[in-house]
Amino acid sequence: MHPPYSPDLSPTDYHFFKHFDNFLREKILRNKEDAVNTFVEFIHSRTPDFYCNGIGTLVKRRKNCIESNENYFD
Repeated sequence: MHPPYSPDLSPTDYHFFKHFDNFLREKILRNKEDAVNTFVEFIHSRTPDFYCNGIGTLVKRRKNCIESNENYFD
């Protein structure tokens, strides 16, 4: 059994969100259309390897969490 939330797997640490946060820096989104267009721009600016690496990293972190018996790890 695993808790519904693990601080070791916080969504803000996920590969995608870290890069998306950096992409958004210094951008001004004036409306919903700007937000959607910026998101689509980000998605298209990444290579398939970007997504594969991110998923692979998440799998490794989840495995570490399971193997540590849900104790803290770096």
